Order: sequence, then structure tokens, then C-alpha cells
Amino acid sequence: MIFYRGNRCDDGSGKKVKKSKKSNSGLRSFFGCNNYIIKPCCAYSSCRSRYLYGTDEPSEFWEAITRERVLASYKVSFITAFIASLINAVMGVILAWVLVRYKFPCKRILDGMIELPFALPTAVAGIALTSLTADTGLIGGFFAKFGISIAYTRVGITVALVFVGIPFVTRAVQPVLEKLDPVYEEAAGVMGAGRFRIFRKIILPEILPSVLTGFGLAFGRCLGEYGSVVFIAATSRLKQKSLRLSLCRSCRNMTTKVLRQSHL
Repeated sequence: MIFYRGNRCDDGSGKKVKKSKKSNSGLRSFFGCNNYIIKPCCAYSSCRSRYLYGTDEPSEFWEAITRERVLASYKVSFITAFIASLINAVMGVILAWVLVRYKFPCKRILDGMIELPFALPTAVAGIALTSLTADTGLIGGFFAKFGISIAYTRVGITVALVFVGIPFVTRAVQPVLEKLDPVYEEAAGVMGAGRFRIFRKIILPEILPSVLTGFGLAFGRCLGEYGSVVFIAATSRLKQKSLRLSLCRSCRNMTTKVLRQSHL
């Protein structure tokens, strides 16, 4: 067995043998001695802790993730994600019902617009939602007359999460409604059942699993959403402007590093 020590190795015989630079360079390039490839370190080693969390001790990491400011961010993230998922569950069922049970002009256009959050980059969606919900925007200006601010508040975060999560519920419920036989609804109506009773006794049990599935998917997406939230969650326009500049600066620095390494 050969043990590597720095730039030399020991094969057990006491002789010091230099490592092959040719083979070592291939391993180093594969396992990522740069900052853009995950290093194959042990999960509990200090090297991995320093690389991922910036600390060697688990206690320091625990102290970092339990700070008051970090706990407040957890609270905002979970609350807004849960509220947005509940809204998506209700609105997604309504949209799926309208798309399946009704015929109206531009139905296919509306059906295609459901996929817009999937096709639109999240950063673009965040900038667009911020412009619309700001106090000078088209939607935010209307609510600003009543003293209600949407952008740069938790309400704005919830709006952004509703936008990115509603396709999950709609696409989960829509196929179930399409396969649901309307004969049972007609039979219940003939026997004197009202619309609400028909929905509660016949339709809801059939679509409930798909609604819960869509709710879970939407909650997971809302909980991990970053691109559309980072702009609308800024506390002021100045911070949003500085955030845009920092993102552009970080992208430029990353591009420069990649180009330098490609030349090397």
C-alpha cells in the first residue's frame, strides 16, 4: 500500500518515491482542485466542512445556522411557501376545472400559458413581477392607493411563489378531470343532489390524491425557489440595484476564472 505525503509517497519499504506528475495531473483535473468541481472529501472531514460551511468545527456550523437572522429567514421561507402552496392548490383546481369542463375562445392559449413559469427564466420572472407589483407598477400602483404594498414585502414573495408553483397543481389535476366519467355526476343530479354535494361526494375523492401531489410538488418548488424571489424580496430599491450589480459582478468574475483555467 502506498501512502501519499505531500508531493512524495511511501510504499512501505522506507524508500521515498516521487509521485508521477503525469498521472497526478489527470487525477487533480478530474477530482477538481479548482473551485468549480466538488472535491471528493469525506462527509465528516474537516476539509469538507471548511469547503461547504467555512468552518472546521460542527459546533461553529450549528451556531451559524441557528442565528436569529437565519432562523427568521427559515420562518419567512416556510410560511410563504406554505401559504403559496395552499393558494396554488385552490387556484390550480379551478384552472384545471375551467380548462376541462368549459369551451371558450383562446382556450388553447390559456392552456399554454400555464407552462409559462417553466419556460420563463426565474430571474426574468422576478424582475417582471417586481416591476408590476412595485408602487409605481401597473398592479402595485392600484393597491398603493389603498396603502397596500406588494413588492419588497412577504406579500410580494407569496405572489412570486404562486406564479412559479401553480402549474404543478394544474397539470396534476387536469388529467384526472379529463378521465372522470360525467355519468356519475348526472346520476347524482337526477337523484336530487346539489352541485356542492356532487363535488364533495363524487369529484373531490377522485381528485384529492392528485391535489395533494400537486401541493407537495408546489411546496417543494416554492421552498427552493430563488431566482424570482431574490428581486421581489429586497427591502428597498437601492438594495435591489446593488443586488443586480453584485450578481453581474459575480457572473463576470466567474466567467473570467473559467476563461483563465481554459487557457491553462
